[in-house]
Amino acid sequence: MGLSAALSSALTGLQYNQKQTQVISGNVANAGTPGYTRKTISSQESLDGSGNVTGVRATEIQRQLDLEVQRQVRESLPGASYAELTADVTARLDTLFGAPGNPNSLDGLYNEFTNSLQGLSTSPEDYSLRTATLTDAQVLTQKINSVSDGIQDLRTEQENGIANTVNRINELLEQIQDLNQQAVAFANTGGAGPGALDDRDRAIDELATLIDIQVRERPDQSITIQTTTGYTLFDVSPARLAFDGAGSLSAGSVYDPNPSLSGVGTVQLVTISGSSVDLIAQGAIGSGLLAAQIDARDTVLVEAQNQIDTFAESLSLALSNETVAGTAVSVAPADGFDLDLTRLQAGNAFTLEYTNSGTPATVSFVRVDDPTTLPLDNSATANPNDTVVGLDFSAGFASVVTQIQTALGGSFTVSDQGGNVVRILDDGAAATIDIQSLDASVTNTGLNDQGIGLPLFTDGATNLIYTGELDNQPQKTGFAGRINVNQDLLNNPDALVVYQTTPTVTPAGDTTRPAALYERLVSTERDFSAGVGFGSVTRPYNGTVSGFLTQTVSYRANEAQLAEQFSEGQTIVLNNLQERLAESSAVNIDQELSILIEVQTAYAANARVVQVIEEMLDALLRT
Repeated sequence: MGLSAALSSALTGLQYNQKQTQVISGNVANAGTPGYTRKTISSQESLDGSGNVTGVRATEIQRQLDLEVQRQVRESLPGASYAELTADVTARLDTLFGAPGNPNSLDGLYNEFTNSLQGLSTSPEDYSLRTATLTDAQVLTQKINSVSDGIQDLRTEQENGIANTVNRINELLEQIQDLNQQAVAFANTGGAGPGALDDRDRAIDELATLIDIQVRERPDQSITIQTTTGYTLFDVSPARLAFDGAGSLSAGSVYDPNPSLSGVGTVQLVTISGSSVDLIAQGAIGSGLLAAQIDARDTVLVEAQNQIDTFAESLSLALSNETVAGTAVSVAPADGFDLDLTRLQAGNAFTLEYTNSGTPATVSFVRVDDPTTLPLDNSATANPNDTVVGLDFSAGFASVVTQIQTALGGSFTVSDQGGNVVRILDDGAAATIDIQSLDASVTNTGLNDQGIGLPLFTDGATNLIYTGELDNQPQKTGFAGRINVNQDLLNNPDALVVYQTTPTVTPAGDTTRPAALYERLVSTERDFSAGVGFGSVTRPYNGTVSGFLTQTVSYRANEAQLAEQFSEGQTIVLNNLQERLAESSAVNIDQELSILIEVQTAYAANARVVQVIEEMLDALLRT
């Protein structure tokens, strides 16, 4: 090797050592920087045309990173974020309902009210017990209102949270676009360098906490980002998410894939090509904070609202509704029943039970006053075994009789007996149809002279009687936020005992009404509608009002506990993966200093070679 070749090799060695020193100093300086990955510089020997080594050159700065662990971290980030928010929401729901047995919890205040009713059934003549019972009822309704309001506050919080999350996703996609351009420029020209890759990774990791994604890297270091369901969020240019938030939500504000029917905002993906996709309608958001906010708004909290509305409804109807039994009639050769529907209110139902060739069947006829509400679904009643028929009462009673006949068919004979009495007869001589019973459940609207039942609770400040009306928006929706104690009863506490004023007045010491009201809550069983989290459409929860509340409070506590346990598990998995990733990319200062000493030694050696060659060249020039 000639002196010039040797000098060239030594100089390239010095240049490589300088770059090594820069990389090492960068590692040491950023040892504590979050998201920083350790860098190394690779080298390659330089050859001349004959294959002789002429020096060394730096090829690229590489990041020390376990890509497989990084992939696993990104798969775990959305799940951990989803679980964390779900645990927070369910814990706050549990707090709203309160711990079982706590005097200020929902079931604690309910027990206080039923205890007052029980005491009143023992001493009905005690006026102070009457007023105390109504006071306890007011405190209970205030708690029910508070729980309902709290649920809708949580839903509104999620609605606003979705808007913030969508905005942050858009910001991150724009950041990723800028950093992606820098990364590609580095790959092509040796520009920005791995620092841009670190910054891009940090943005991608934050994005993964918000929405579940999958990332693919191309050879030129550019990337594409898709949701796990296959929708492209980024490919050279970012897509955009749009959210049409509804602001403050109420119990009636629920999601519907039909935008004209939806009462809440939806998340639209505006693709890179300009088309638009409703990600919620497509079920395209599987995990991450955004999915948790949507599920909390549309599922978890809607279920909780249905639970508290169902409790409020059952509390009201259990005390106010009376059974009106049909009167058996026989018009040879047919048999059946007459039923007076005078007191049937909108939302009330009467039920026909019969056998068809020995097979039992049940039809529930529900009154509606708005024909646009029809037809009704079988879920309009809690009975899983009945066929529900909605009857439009707005066209008069003769029309109602015709509607019943049409619904039952020719095997029955339905007739108007006058005075709002309907008669339903079987098929007589054919003996295929055998009617077992015909009765109605009607809501008492007054305090006296309608039976033992009492409209103790009403709907809203206008003292509207709660009947379970289905016209327009069902009356049950949001009822928990409106339930009040009947103002007429507050003005006349004696009606807690006095249920009859004509032809005789109920004695002041009569235990009939308070005892019956108490028994209706704690002993009388009923079916509860599906959608409350326990029970099902085919086998709904059956029990007392007291039992339903106990089940609901326990359910909320159990859901909170399960969500917390799941979140803790997800966090442990994520932390372990993040520790493994950090270990693969972390800077060890002792190791860096050790390498720096080696580089320093190599630098000194290369410098010594340059010095020696310089001395040799000087000697040659002097000769």
